[in-house]
Amino acid sequence: MTNGTALWKGDTWNPGWGELSLGRDGALSLSTPEGVAETRVELGASAFVDTYATEDWLAAVGASAHELVLGHREGPRLDVAGTIPRLDRTGRAGFDAHAVRFHPRADGGQCVLAWEIGIALIDPGQGVVWSFVHDDVDQRVFAVTDQTVELAGVRRAFSVALADGSATVRVVHGNLDVDPEVMAEWRRGIGR
Repeated sequence: MTNGTALWKGDTWNPGWGELSLGRDGALSLSTPEGVAETRVELGASAFVDTYATEDWLAAVGASAHELVLGHREGPRLDVAGTIPRLDRTGRAGFDAHAVRFHPRADGGQCVLAWEIGIALIDPGQGVVWSFVHDDVDQRVFAVTDQTVELAGVRRAFSVALADGSATVRVVHGNLDVDPEVMAEWRRGIGR
């Protein structure tokens, strides 16, 4: 089972094995039949966290935040498990501002977190295993294979090794003229 949602302040979400709540004060709470775990979550300029869950664990990150929170069914446990280098857009709400997407690996044991300018491999036991910053807001994850994360953008594409986060530029477009309407549709149409 993989799923996710945007969890707004004051709301509760059930990933299938407990309840995750985000208080109006930014407190994140995970309740299971075994107990309750709580931590403060960095929200940045947003009023919600983006979430991802499997049958045993979940991940949450504020839409404009740097901290990744992991929750575990067993215990339960809820901890800040690492940070990611986000694009700082305080005071400005541009296109796809504060975009976060989770992409599961086939075995369900890890996931790839994508944001405005990078990706990271998330492991339920280690947190952020590695991160790769591509500095290109037009990049999108189009495949997660057994070995790589494949990214594509308007000017270049990357193949990022899941083993260590090393990246290979796969395509470089030079002097590319892009119609502004096509660019706007690209940014709106394909999820991170």
